[in-house]
Amino acid sequence: MANRPGLAPDEVDDMKRRLRQHDQMYATMQQQGKPFEALEHLEKGLFVRKELHGPDHPEVGKVCQVFTTSCNTLAMNSLQRGTPRPHLFLSACAARWPPPIRPVLPHWPPHLRPPRV
Repeated sequence: MANRPGLAPDEVDDMKRRLRQHDQMYATMQQQGKPFEALEHLEKGLFVRKELHGPDHPEVGKVCQVFTTSCNTLAMNSLQRGTPRPHLFLSACAARWPPPIRPVLPHWPPHLRPPRV
């Protein structure tokens, strides 16, 4: 898998180590039934992938799609349960991503919708 040009070998090794840690924690949190903690590690891993491979790399796009789908699923589950705190987390999370990557949350009440970019 190609890395972004100009990265020192030590930087690449460190990023790959961090990426493995976040991927491992993502899987562990999912297995433990902790979706919000898992999502945090998925996002951190996404940032490392973007830094390591560049924003246009196919792996970055694939993980962006998983992240978006996860945000949408958690948001809809939270809305159906009526638990307000996860909405605030997901609103902030969704607002960090520009369209078309940003999760689409059309059914949120107006006061919980992420700001338009």
